[in-house]
Amino acid sequence: MSIQSTKLRILLNLLVYEVFLEHSSERFNNGSGVRVVPEFDTPGHTDSWGPGAGPKFLTPCYKNGQPDGTRGPINPIYQENYDLMRKLFTEVNQVFSDSYLHLGGDEVPFGCWKSNPDITDYMTKHNLTTYAQIEQVWVQGLLNILNILRNFKKF
Repeated sequence: MSIQSTKLRILLNLLVYEVFLEHSSERFNNGSGVRVVPEFDTPGHTDSWGPGAGPKFLTPCYKNGQPDGTRGPINPIYQENYDLMRKLFTEVNQVFSDSYLHLGGDEVPFGCWKSNPDITDYMTKHNLTTYAQIEQVWVQGLLNILNILRNFKKF
């Protein structure tokens, strides 16, 4: 994919997000009985976020000990990824009136994490033995963020 098409995809995703936020907050938060529950399916299903979310956002995949140019789920070992999610959830908390938020967490492909030496090193240093445990690190980080935000507003 070329740089231009990647930038276009990011812009289109942002436009759809912006239009959705504008219409959902006006049309569905008016007592109609329709609940709009935002979903941010992480750490998987985030390929479209990657290019605009920063160089450490998605996990680089490796083959034969070398990066192979592909990316996997959100990289759970970098604090800046949690900072980005905190900013996102702060905005979501301001836009959506519902107190529920769907965090996803299903269908996380572990292959890229398994191939990445930084993930393996992190797991060793933190006594993690399964990739489900590294996923739990991510989920717990999100829950910690949401618990902090809950004290300020509503989640």
